[in-house]
Amino acid sequence: MLRWVSHIDAPDPLTVVIHNEFDAAKQLPFFVNMPMAPAHYWRDRDLTEVTIELPVQSGPYRLSEAA
Repeated sequence: MLRWVSHIDAPDPLTVVIHNEFDAAKQLPFFVNMPMAPAHYWRDRDLTEVTIELPVQSGPYRLSEAA
């Protein structure tokens, strides 16, 4: 699903930089709707398992630059 992402950096606690293998302008709607959760939340969980537990939410955030 994310095969076109070369790597992701988090230079500080409030910034995520997603590096793409090619022009990913078509993928922007996917990223805007993708929740971001801290590693300590998902590291030891089976994310394919259905639960009634409320998920960690990632908002609010802004897209400040697309290059």
